[in-house]
Amino acid sequence: MYKKMINRLNNLETYMNKAVLWLIVLLSCVSFFGAMSLRQYYTRNRPETAQIELGRVVAIDANYGKTVYVTRSEKVNMDLTYWSLLLPGVVIIIYWGFLRMRLHQIHARENKANIKQ
Repeated sequence: MYKKMINRLNNLETYMNKAVLWLIVLLSCVSFFGAMSLRQYYTRNRPETAQIELGRVVAIDANYGKTVYVTRSEKVNMDLTYWSLLLPGVVIIIYWGFLRMRLHQIHARENKANIKQ
């Protein structure tokens, strides 16, 4: 009975791990496509000359060598979307480390149980 309960918990943990990893991959894709579409949007819809009266004074290098001018808040939005690309990668690395540590603990416990028998 004890072994069945341990197996069920291990199976549940495996499903949870897969679900969390798929969620992180999904967030990575959303973040990537969000960053790319925002850059494309600014490239197409922002002027190539500074517009001081509208606050578009921050120059960014857009696609194909084009320089466009955006406001400071638009620049912050763009920077945040690029930094958000790093977050899922860092979370995956940390989560993978905890997962490997947990699997190592389970195998060590199973090995101790096998040695005692």
